[in-house]
Amino acid sequence: MSSKILTSDGSAATRPVPAVVGVNPCGSQILVELLTAQEALGTILQIDSSAATNGAPQGYILSIGPKVPTDLGFKQGDRVTLHGNYTPVPEGQKLQKQNAHRPLILVEPHQIKAVFVEE
Repeated sequence: MSSKILTSDGSAATRPVPAVVGVNPCGSQILVELLTAQEALGTILQIDSSAATNGAPQGYILSIGPKVPTDLGFKQGDRVTLHGNYTPVPEGQKLQKQNAHRPLILVEPHQIKAVFVEE
């Protein structure tokens, strides 16, 4: 499914905008899939979405930009905790199907405050 660009007079442009189907982080950016509040807290109880803002967000590293220093030790699949601002990735229809309930964000390496060790 693609959207249409409108020209200045309101008519449809001749070339539609293609749907977003993937994201590759540039430079020193890291692509992170955020966990929901329920997933981060390990509960099946329904938690208000504002609860996620009361603690540090957590997520999984999906992809690492080419300029992230390798000596930082980050790798795809690491569960991390974050602090600071981030850039949300637009929710394309095909991207939504891949990550049905989790938002994708781009962060700088210094915003990752810890890598969790999981069972």
